[in-house]
Amino acid sequence: MKVQFLKVCTLVLGLICIVSCSSDDDNTDTNASYIRAQIGGESWEATQTLTSTVLQVGDLGMRFDLSAQNEDIRFTVAANQFTVSECMDLTSYTGDNTLTTLWYAVGDGTYAGLYDEDPSNGDPGEENFVISITSCENGLISGTFSGTQFIIVSGSNRPDTVEITGGEFRNVPFTFAVIED
Repeated sequence: MKVQFLKVCTLVLGLICIVSCSSDDDNTDTNASYIRAQIGGESWEATQTLTSTVLQVGDLGMRFDLSAQNEDIRFTVAANQFTVSECMDLTSYTGDNTLTTLWYAVGDGTYAGLYDEDPSNGDPGEENFVISITSCENGLISGTFSGTQFIIVSGSNRPDTVEITGGEFRNVPFTFAVIED
């Protein structure tokens, strides 16, 4: 009887160990809020969100603005649409419906605007920069962004273009405002 009891206890203890070692060890918080990308081949993640707004301009349309930074880079993305809804449409924005600017830190908390998506500084075509909104509800917005930034400050020691890939903003709280036209 004692041997059988020990076998059962060993089996139960083994099952407890197996169950407690679940595959949920990656500690990924699906509700986490972040803004990150690969900028010029380097990993970048914002440590501070400066602006996150969705504006409704009367019945003319809506605009999403997001500006974030860390100690090295400040980055702004914006998208606009000509329809009015409860939030931004879940779609991709390109061409004249986007605005992006990249600043590099120059010291003492100051940033210099060195890059933007302006086609006059290159020949990017209509889809030089793409911002996709994947979720916009309950005061949180998520999406992706990628594209090429062109230098706008001559004489700097920076490359003429910077590729931004894998850009993602996730569960970023935003302020909603209505501006009457």
